[in-house]
Amino acid sequence: SLHVAGVVCSGCVDVVERAISAVDGVSNCTVDLSGRTSVDGDAATANLIAAVRSTGRTATVVAEGDPAPLVLRVGGMTCGHCSAQVEQALAVVDGKIQHCVLPHDA
Repeated sequence: SLHVAGVVCSGCVDVVERAISAVDGVSNCTVDLSGRTSVDGDAATANLIAAVRSTGRTATVVAEGDPAPLVLRVGGMTCGHCSAQVEQALAVVDGKIQHCVLPHDA
C-alpha cells in the first residue's frame, strides 16, 4: 500500500488513479480521500512513486495494517513558543508520532 499526500478531492483521486494505472504491471488501483492507495499487480514500487510524483504529489510506502500518515495544519502559530506548545501537546498523545515539524507562520 501507498499513502499519497495532497489528495483532497475526487479530482485528485482521479488524477492519481490514472497516473498509477498507466504504470506497466498495474492491474488495478484504488485511491481514497485519505490518500490510502491500493495497487494490484507486479509494478515496481519506485515506478509507482514516480507516477505519483508526476502528479505533483508525494507517496510513501505503508505496511499492511499501519494507519495512513496524518498531516495536521495548525494555523495561528506566530512564533517558536507556539510551535513548542503544540509539540508538547502532541508528545502526550497515545500512538506513534514519528516526525513532527512545526514551523511558525512566516
